[in-house]
Amino acid sequence: MPEFLYNGALQSLKLMTQGMLNYLWNQVYTFIRRRLIAIRIFSLGVPYEKGIWKGHMDTLYENSATKALRVLFSSRRPGATVYWGLESLGKSYMISKLSKEYSTANGYRFIYIDCTEFNSMDFKSFLYNKIGMDRQSDQGPFSSYLPNDTGYFITVVLNRFDVAMMKSDAACAVVSEMTRDSIRTSCVFNLLIVVNSPTNALSLLTIAKNLPRQHIKLLGPAFCGRWGAEELPISAKTCDMLLVNQCGTLMPLICDAANDPLIQLRASQQQLEWEHGERMLEAYRESDEIV
Repeated sequence: MPEFLYNGALQSLKLMTQGMLNYLWNQVYTFIRRRLIAIRIFSLGVPYEKGIWKGHMDTLYENSATKALRVLFSSRRPGATVYWGLESLGKSYMISKLSKEYSTANGYRFIYIDCTEFNSMDFKSFLYNKIGMDRQSDQGPFSSYLPNDTGYFITVVLNRFDVAMMKSDAACAVVSEMTRDSIRTSCVFNLLIVVNSPTNALSLLTIAKNLPRQHIKLLGPAFCGRWGAEELPISAKTCDMLLVNQCGTLMPLICDAANDPLIQLRASQQQLEWEHGERMLEAYRESDEIV
């Protein structure tokens, strides 16, 4: 065989061998990464949070939001659920408490992401880094990196998502992408997105107009999570409870200053915020949701 043909064949063999080795290495690397990601996910549960009402920091009182969350977690419904409610409802505390109940149950896990830690323009990279993934290396669907061979169902909690929406226009697009992935993967995971602003809730509900409406919806009935004096123990002053009935939040009990004109003004403002928000979102409420 002429030397130039021999050298060409040898070079081709080297390139072929190198390609095969690179392919095998990538397969092994991907397998190891996915196993490590699965292990990390089991450590990303919802952290412990104290209640915001002094003297009742470890007691979970039931209202329409706790009932709706129990329905959501029990249903293992694919897609995304938007939990909108004013500040001072104790949304994070409710999720923290209830997640412990469901995490101890067989086959349920949570991935908790606090969006107040987001400080870049690339929300997807932030999300992936939290989970131990790399946006450049992990190009497949999000669901393909979840431990779906264990039988676990996972809820991804994006808490305080208003912050992400304020800092990145692409944050909603990531939610849309993950919602579609959830629908396609035979209910391996779903999303729970928590916001304080009804405007942000509306943006999330309309991010993908061709996405089936049943796969991205609001949590619970109208005024979901709104507090009334009948749902709380009679351990506060009567004037405090009157303000709770007015504003529907725990703000008067947290501030403990019912006679302060500023607190009374804030209660009136929250009452208007509730009504404005529910009018804005009325078309997205479902009549068959739990009351």
